[in-house]
Amino acid sequence: MVVWAKLRLMSEPPDPAKRDLGREMFKKSPRNIFKPPKVFNPKDLSNKPQTNNKPIIFKILKLIFLLLVILSLIYLFFYSPLFTIKNIIVDKKLPTSINEHLANIKGKNIFLVRSSEIKADLLKNFPELVDISVIRGLPDTIKVSYNERTPKIIWQSSGRYYIVDENGVAFKEIQGIADFPLVKDNNDLAINIGEQVVSTNFINFVTELRPKLKEQVEINRFEVNETTFQLDAILVSGLILKFDTTRSVDSQLNDLKKFLADRSNETQEYIDLRVEGKVFYK
Repeated sequence: MVVWAKLRLMSEPPDPAKRDLGREMFKKSPRNIFKPPKVFNPKDLSNKPQTNNKPIIFKILKLIFLLLVILSLIYLFFYSPLFTIKNIIVDKKLPTSINEHLANIKGKNIFLVRSSEIKADLLKNFPELVDISVIRGLPDTIKVSYNERTPKIIWQSSGRYYIVDENGVAFKEIQGIADFPLVKDNNDLAINIGEQVVSTNFINFVTELRPKLKEQVEINRFEVNETTFQLDAILVSGLILKFDTTRSVDSQLNDLKKFLADRSNETQEYIDLRVEGKVFYK
């Protein structure tokens, strides 16, 4: 009886309800049941950005403080008496008129005064100055250094006389004739103070020619006609000597010396020395 019951139990078909329940449980269970567990590390919290819990009033106060500092610096450097120009130093004695002109910048802020503007103003009002340098000396001093133009010739045009320096710049108008070579412009071109009238080569030629020519003849003045490449020397006797300013002074004077030694009595109007190796005369 017992054996039969066991066989009967084993031969009984499976219950469909139990079978469906197993399937449902299998479907609901996760497929990745062997996935490793998650890990929590308390030290990671220290690396997270901290939220700023300071009240907004501290941010406002900090902003106001920075603004006050900036305004204080602006006042200190640009409006306070500390950086107001009080002294003007020059490396040599200036004419009274220039000193009075420079006095106009006293009382101004040293940072707001531009050195280039001071230099340009001096050159415009005092063209006899050259190589002007303006240096700031903190907190309240301006230093001015300069050189003066060297007079070389007197340029006459339209009945007016101008001093010209070694660079050919007319920098001052004068009354009458000074002790410099006088060059008359027969074209009477207008002259602007501070502008170049002739080339440096022309100035060098005239300043070299004058003392050497005076050893042979008496000079009244020099004249320029169509171009400064040619120069006429008007002698006291009225005779005219014509020179080429692009050629050597010594070469032309040697030709003149030889000519005067042989034909001095044959000339009445001019002696032309402009062509090398030849002398034309009339």
